[in-house]
Amino acid sequence: MNKHIKQTNRYLWSRRGTQTLLCGAALLVAPLVIAQDDEEDEEIFELSPFTVEGSEDQGYRATSTLAGSRIRTDLKDVGSAISVITEEFLRDTGAVDNSSLFQYTTSTEVGGIGGNFAGEERLGMLNPNANTRVRGLQAADNTRDYFLTDLPWDGYNVNRVDMQRGPNAILSGLGSPAGLVNNTTDSAIFEDEGEVQVRFGSYGSTRFHFNVNRVILEDELSVRVAAVKKDDKYRQEEAWAEDERFFVAMKYEPKFLKSESNTTTLTANFESGNINSNRPRTRPPVDRLSGFWEEDSEGRSQITGHPLALGGEETLDGSDDPAQYPPVYVRGVQQTGDAYFNQVNFNNPWYGENYTDGPIVYFANADQGDGDATYASVGGISASDNNILYTRLIDPNGDAEGPREVAIDAGGTGYPFYRAISSPAGLGAAARNLGLPLAQFGGYGNELLYDRSIFDYKNHLLDGDNKREFQDFQVSNVKLAQTFYNNRLGLEVALNKETYGFGQTSPFGWGPEITIDVNSHLADFSPNPNVGRPVIFRRTQGSSSDSVRDRDSSRYTVFGELREGDLFETDSFLGKLIGKQRLTGVKSSDDIILYEQGFKNWLADDTYRAYMGNSGLATNEAEVMAAVYLGPSVIGTSSPAGLNLQPVPKLNPNAINSIRIWDSYWSPTNPNAPTVDYLDSEWISPYQDDPSTQQNNPANYTGWRDHPASFLIDTEGDRLSLITSARSSSQEIESEAFVWQGFFWDGAVVALYGNRDDTTTQINVTAPRIPGDPREIFDPTGATPFQSGGSYLAYTEADALAERARNEALGSVNKFEGSNESKSVVVHLDQFLPELPASTKFSVFWNESSNFQPGEARVNHLNQPLAPPNGDTEDYGFVISTFNDKLTLKLNRYESTVYGSTYDPTDGALWYVGTAETSLFAAGMRDLVVIEGNTPGWDDSWRTYGQQNPYQVGDVPYDNWLRSQGIPESEWADQTVEEADAWMARATANLRENLAPQEFWDAWGATQSDARWQNGWWDPWSESTGVQPNGFTSTSDITSKGTEIEVNFNPTENWNFAMNAAKTEAVRNNLAGSLKEWVSARNEVHNGDNGDIRLWWAGDRNNTLKTRWNNDFYSRYLLGLATEGTAVSELREWRVNMVTNYNFRDGKFKGLNLGGSVRWEDEVGIGYEQTEGVNEDGVPVLVYLSDSPIMGPTETHLDLWAGYSLDLNDNVNWRIQLNVRDVLSDGGLVPISVNPDGSVREYRVQGDPNWFLTNTFSF
Repeated sequence: MNKHIKQTNRYLWSRRGTQTLLCGAALLVAPLVIAQDDEEDEEIFELSPFTVEGSEDQGYRATSTLAGSRIRTDLKDVGSAISVITEEFLRDTGAVDNSSLFQYTTSTEVGGIGGNFAGEERLGMLNPNANTRVRGLQAADNTRDYFLTDLPWDGYNVNRVDMQRGPNAILSGLGSPAGLVNNTTDSAIFEDEGEVQVRFGSYGSTRFHFNVNRVILEDELSVRVAAVKKDDKYRQEEAWAEDERFFVAMKYEPKFLKSESNTTTLTANFESGNINSNRPRTRPPVDRLSGFWEEDSEGRSQITGHPLALGGEETLDGSDDPAQYPPVYVRGVQQTGDAYFNQVNFNNPWYGENYTDGPIVYFANADQGDGDATYASVGGISASDNNILYTRLIDPNGDAEGPREVAIDAGGTGYPFYRAISSPAGLGAAARNLGLPLAQFGGYGNELLYDRSIFDYKNHLLDGDNKREFQDFQVSNVKLAQTFYNNRLGLEVALNKETYGFGQTSPFGWGPEITIDVNSHLADFSPNPNVGRPVIFRRTQGSSSDSVRDRDSSRYTVFGELREGDLFETDSFLGKLIGKQRLTGVKSSDDIILYEQGFKNWLADDTYRAYMGNSGLATNEAEVMAAVYLGPSVIGTSSPAGLNLQPVPKLNPNAINSIRIWDSYWSPTNPNAPTVDYLDSEWISPYQDDPSTQQNNPANYTGWRDHPASFLIDTEGDRLSLITSARSSSQEIESEAFVWQGFFWDGAVVALYGNRDDTTTQINVTAPRIPGDPREIFDPTGATPFQSGGSYLAYTEADALAERARNEALGSVNKFEGSNESKSVVVHLDQFLPELPASTKFSVFWNESSNFQPGEARVNHLNQPLAPPNGDTEDYGFVISTFNDKLTLKLNRYESTVYGSTYDPTDGALWYVGTAETSLFAAGMRDLVVIEGNTPGWDDSWRTYGQQNPYQVGDVPYDNWLRSQGIPESEWADQTVEEADAWMARATANLRENLAPQEFWDAWGATQSDARWQNGWWDPWSESTGVQPNGFTSTSDITSKGTEIEVNFNPTENWNFAMNAAKTEAVRNNLAGSLKEWVSARNEVHNGDNGDIRLWWAGDRNNTLKTRWNNDFYSRYLLGLATEGTAVSELREWRVNMVTNYNFRDGKFKGLNLGGSVRWEDEVGIGYEQTEGVNEDGVPVLVYLSDSPIMGPTETHLDLWAGYSLDLNDNVNWRIQLNVRDVLSDGGLVPISVNPDGSVREYRVQGDPNWFLTNTFSF
């Protein structure tokens, strides 16, 4: 074949560019010409100004792009920061997606195994293509043929990738301010061609694809068909990813509409695919087992509470006299004997517990996934309410924390408090009690389990084959283009339709923890057969989601050119001065509908939930906890080294058919005794040694028994019965843009100005729960189009229309308008100078642009819409080209800023913004009515709980409260009634005036009703439908400054070399900008007198509003704000990438190619030295020393490849290439963050050396 491509502009001003392009194309196809025996007639195809094709590129160097103005423009005339990755670059490096490409490109980072930063692991597992960062700012948007897309691209149907760094108002006024990555799909062409490719790689990975183009009608109609099937395997044996896709494209240029100067082109393509995976983790598991072997400051083992000198004779429950403190009372070390209440051992630094009110499934055999007997937490059955079981916890004093009718006197039985699982805590929870430096401010994280002799995280995935990520998609695109007068006037209409379903399940969450079960006995008094065994456990709530996003887009583009010969003589001064002028207009519309649902992996079935008296899906009683034991008991061992724990087996909860429950149905030992005897007769509790009465004696109740039960399981087709939440959003975007490009003085000066106006309307709906429905399920008419089970395949156009109608009827409408500009100037100075040596060309450029990113709807704490993130950039620099364009160098200086990016300064505690206010109301009003005496009866009721009672030193609950306030024991003294009354009056002063304004209650859907504080004082959200506003978040800004250098060198036509280097400084500022004013005002209340109001709900007998505000929210908030002005995480000041490939065209090595790449990464910023300071209010805060960064090591990565190409016959070429990546890697750990004391908090796992062998047959 002998295919040449020629620009359609045949006027004098463009001849030089045309000749250069023709020469470049000739070089590319020369080998094909030589390989053929019969010379074909030359064919010339004129490219549409609406398209670019990979066949224009020369090696690693591209010559044109649509990214500058939406009309094909020479890259040398574009002022913005655009890099083009050519098909040859992709072929040599073996890159097929963002995950395998972004390591090589300018100012880009990508997460995952083999990536160059950690990023967000959860996002990286669901969609690795989206786990990226550009210029240290945030992820770039992905576009497919310049339509925003959620689809992860794959190289089987992509011939080039354009990367725009920084915002571009013309290209995408609505998009990530960090930039965008556009993949150009293969179009059908008027030439028969095709390829079949087979790839084999490390760990058994395989990839197969074909891509075939066929001409149906010569120079008129052609069709392309492609498909790929890949099965990725990883060093973590249980990890895998399967990807299957199909693609078809067509091109039609009807001859009856074509003339010498006019062309009509209709193109279309369709792609569908599905991806299912259990991707590897890039971080080791969380370490919550090492504390088992730790000692406290007094030389006591944290597992026994006794001096180690006693040897190994102690019982696990730590009691000297098991008869005095029976093991049944053990819930872990903190509650053995006096240990829980003993002052010295009260803040045991290494122990905590996790529990659930619902049943627990024990998987005791590490090599199989069938569950063993299960237990529900301690609860009771009401004798007066149809024998309904309540699984409410019983506190250490024997009082039920739940329903009052569980025992004969409407109180509780004397059954002791019991936590179903007790375990060592991690460093994050133990740091303060251990007295680590600056631990009072938080910031310590749980250590990860780096010792591979304990668990080999390099070769195994802790989740086993239980985690899933899934993506299903289909997209269609149709374009009709019409050009007139030899491409001087053109019109394009483009329609794009995309449906993308995505979700993930993770039974053990996104940071799985390995710990040890330290319960000596089970809840039914029987010995725990799994005591001392390493275990992983997790509740089922909130770990799974399924979503679908539907995009329906249209775009209309029109352009016209005024050329130099139109007004003046071509060679005249004015003709050259005015040159070519181009105007482009764009009008686009995007309709986006997002539906999301959350569901549980497992759930106790409806019968069991109804028996418990609460059939709600979202209640704790319904949840199932999986406790999977990973190895034998460690009791008696000296360290965890060498445990060789195994990953979780494939779990099968269906093996369970009963749950062991505590049945507190009244069954007295003496049925003939009158009830009053049980209320008066003494009974001494063996668990607390406290005097009580027979009504609290567990022996007078039915006690433990097995109750039939089964489970609803997502993978067994029970999805519709497991959905616990749903929300939907609709977004309509209307955009108009115009672009002017002026090519002055025969193209020596190229100016551009563009303006884009966008209007976006967002409607958000959170599915409400059906009032009064005991199942607490969401209203299916509120926000779900899925009536058949959650697959996007059930999502139809009718669903989309119905969803929009529901949203408009039920949701709040947020409307934003934005106007953005792009301006740039490129001056080719060489055209004003005498001819330079070696055909050297020199250009300077300047660019300024902005955009905004509506994305998902976001609101502040008052449910008021937050402005979308927006950004601006300024770029300037120069380009040198020499040796007839064989060597080019571009240097770009930039400053890019993202304003209003999503940021949570509390690291997950924003929910307490609402809880703080409802707690203030509920607890404060109970106090206030006692003082005011306006509600008869409440005075005595409240005195029962000791709120107004004077403090007595010997009263243990108060003892704990005083300690939690940091009051030394030497200052504890009895109070008088007057002192107690005065304290209470001061704490409730101005309470009503200090309550949150009504707009807060409206925003959170809560009420200030009497019922809330009278009947639900133990739960701040009781008697309320209140929930956190959908989309509630906070914001921050990020500014990045730096230098980017790109070099492209082709010394000969068979040798390619590319290099890029980037210096980046990216800093966060204006942290929590949308939340600061509110927090500042409310902090004065919660840290003022009202903050001394005592909390009594949910076991908070020792806390005040102030302590909860500070511990759960404000300390974390201040910790987040302390990073103001510091660099973003994992930032490397410099990155340098070099890629080269040499093809032997003749001689004995003919057909051989050799290449490789070197990727060097500067020291990584992992944190700062920290110290204690005070803020403007005199409050102690953590201070980051911005001039004392803590750095991780540099990294150097080497990739090598070698290939061979051979013509099997006149029509078929065979190419084989072996790529070996990360040749120098030792697969070690890379630090990514530090604790306040400077110790490394977290590492990511570095990629190992890996290989793949690719066979390609082209024809």
